[in-house]
Amino acid sequence: YHQLEKSDPDVIQKIKALYKQAMASDAGLIFNDEYYMDVFPHAGHPMHNDGEFFAGAVHAYTHHYDRLMQYINDPQTPEAVRKYALEMVKLLKTRVFPRRNP
Repeated sequence: YHQLEKSDPDVIQKIKALYKQAMASDAGLIFNDEYYMDVFPHAGHPMHNDGEFFAGAVHAYTHHYDRLMQYINDPQTPEAVRKYALEMVKLLKTRVFPRRNP
């Protein structure tokens, strides 16, 4: 996150905007590490600030992509959550990790 602040401030602004969307819908919980790390209950806190939100999204994207996509595509996932989560996945794919396949 801090490296992006210097190298790509536009991405940081997009993360901040997505964080605001997340706080208005489910507090960013789709990126909560707790959902992806069975051995660490209470592991994540994406609702605390945009840096923690980004860290949770990166963790889910880089280590648990299939599960993340299952959560996003679950019919019970609210549309507002699906929207910001898909936008974050796109941002990670195209701007943060453009050379990496999830």
